[in-house]
Amino acid sequence: MLKESLPYYSYRDYLTQRYGEPLFRVPIDLELGCPNRRPDGSGGCTFCPENGARAVQTLDVSGTEAQLAAGISFAKRRYKARRFMLYIQAYTGTFASVIEQKKKYSELLEAYPFDAISIGTRPDCLSKATLEYLEELNKTLDVFVELGVQTIHNKTLERINRQHDWQASLDAIAALKAHNIKVCAHIIVGLPGEDREHYIQTVKTLASLNLDGIKIHNLHIIKNTQLAKEYLAQPFPVMDEHEYAQILIELIRRLPPDLPLMRFATDTPEKEIVAPKWHMSKGQFSEYVTEQMRLRGYRQGDLFEAGNEEPQSLMPTVFECKDGSYTFWNEMFRDYYHPRSGARKQAAELFLQESSLRERLKNGPVRLLDIGFGMGYNSLLACEMAHSLALHPLEIHAVDQDRRVILQSADIIKNVLDEKLAWALILKELYKNGIYTSEYFNISLHNSDVRYALEQQKGEFDVIFLDPFIERSNCRMVTLELFKHLKKILKSDGVLVYSGTHTASLSAMADAGFCLTAAGKPKSDIHGIVAKHKGPSLECKNVLPYRDPYGVWTDRKIRQYREEEIKKQQH
Repeated sequence: MLKESLPYYSYRDYLTQRYGEPLFRVPIDLELGCPNRRPDGSGGCTFCPENGARAVQTLDVSGTEAQLAAGISFAKRRYKARRFMLYIQAYTGTFASVIEQKKKYSELLEAYPFDAISIGTRPDCLSKATLEYLEELNKTLDVFVELGVQTIHNKTLERINRQHDWQASLDAIAALKAHNIKVCAHIIVGLPGEDREHYIQTVKTLASLNLDGIKIHNLHIIKNTQLAKEYLAQPFPVMDEHEYAQILIELIRRLPPDLPLMRFATDTPEKEIVAPKWHMSKGQFSEYVTEQMRLRGYRQGDLFEAGNEEPQSLMPTVFECKDGSYTFWNEMFRDYYHPRSGARKQAAELFLQESSLRERLKNGPVRLLDIGFGMGYNSLLACEMAHSLALHPLEIHAVDQDRRVILQSADIIKNVLDEKLAWALILKELYKNGIYTSEYFNISLHNSDVRYALEQQKGEFDVIFLDPFIERSNCRMVTLELFKHLKKILKSDGVLVYSGTHTASLSAMADAGFCLTAAGKPKSDIHGIVAKHKGPSLECKNVLPYRDPYGVWTDRKIRQYREEEIKKQQH
């Protein structure tokens, strides 16, 4: 099976294309200091730690020779690295006379046959002599300069004590380009006082400057920094994993498709972080962002130019159910999206009938939360019902990660179904704009991880549909923590209809305080569970439920944790 390409242009891919294989960076601290610090090392940018953001693998190593040996050994051991790039990382790599720069760089470049050098520095620390030296050095090996831009907003730059303005970054980029030196920009998402619009403005501006790379990471508030003191005195919002992923994806989509993305998460040691406290590793976060972009059909650059957003192709196998409706075969999970007796039949007999939706719409307005929107049958049949009754409005909040399926579903419905309502039109509007409004119903599509989507919801719901497809593969949708949340947002006379009967899911629902009854006819492949706040309840098997204590674990992590807990019980 061919490996699916990343939805963004990774720095690793760029280096592989340029050098035939990836170069691994060897970080070095030349102890050159920073022009924004006092002679005793105090002062500086409010977010910067005392060690000048030195690499984790060399934190306890002193001397450039020892750092060099440690960095190369680490990369060979961990990544099987064969070729390397020298990375002047900590503090300001050009804060010295040209004579000293030449001496220090030459010593390192002579110690090992590096293919390239990357120098981290400030926009206000590139003298004419430095630029000329780097231009000359660039004739013998590739030179990259990584500029700490952080943001284009002067108010923020002043707030974090950068001691330079945006114009300084603009001038530095132009000067480096004029000397044929490759330039990469570093930016921070989440700086105090900034919001989504600030981040987008920063990225859109940098995207227009013909950069050679960009590094994005979320704000880390590190111990013993000025920013940490400010945060502890008066906390300000910081981003959790889902929040940062949401805005990061927006930013990646606005980058040129050929701009290498050097990284989008940082790895400050846990013991040094004041906030945010994450429960995803950097690798897990990278996998999560990649997963979310693929599921939503997004890729780097699809918002860079107007009209550049094209749907990412998905070629599912179409299957005709016994009731004449159509469903898809999911190759990854090796199963159909719906029971063979019918997608429409399941929507009508399980979700609409067991929720008493018709009676509820006759009595007043209904708020419905549809988790696992998928091809849309459950919500669309509910809309048909509201439309035909023409009595009270139906407000649907639909949640699904996989935006691609919605577009494919629209094509299938358009081609083979003749519905009372224009289902294909509704689905295409949801795919494009995330909302569809009619006289007696409206649907809002929340295209994200269910846990993040639920955090954004306001108010209570009369009806909740929960259709996780295959529980074990989507166990983030059936954890004890998720069911506790659903119980909080379900009205006292509300109902939750669930399409599965997995014992771990039932155990989680019961532990969350729901009263459960079985739904479905004997010998039918359409079955599920009806959950309410009060009433008689099934006797559930005493099995361990799926757990997600921090609300960010991957499905794999949730499964692994449960399996480990079961083993502990057995021993």
